[in-house]
Amino acid sequence: MKPVKLIHLDEVAEKVIQSLSKGPIEEMEWNWEKAHSCGAGGGMEFTNPGIAREAANRRYEQAARTGAEILVTASPKCAHQLSLAASTQTKVQDLVEMFAEAMEGE
Repeated sequence: MKPVKLIHLDEVAEKVIQSLSKGPIEEMEWNWEKAHSCGAGGGMEFTNPGIAREAANRRYEQAARTGAEILVTASPKCAHQLSLAASTQTKVQDLVEMFAEAMEGE
């Protein structure tokens, strides 16, 4: 029996984003295992909305510092939370939305 390599979800998402993107992927300062929370996990936006908003603002600011035009996340909850913190400079998009837009363009 051959061993199976389990691929981390972030690695798969990164490959999909790279294939759909029109330019290079800009990595955030705190990424992969060191990634900070977007504030949407564990019902935080309902139980502690102030803390959730602050987490989203910090994460969004980290993304904006990369200079990227689009912030893509594989989490619909994070996409929603980050869009609340978003300015007009950096668009927030769920990975599925990015994929759908690419499919419409073909």
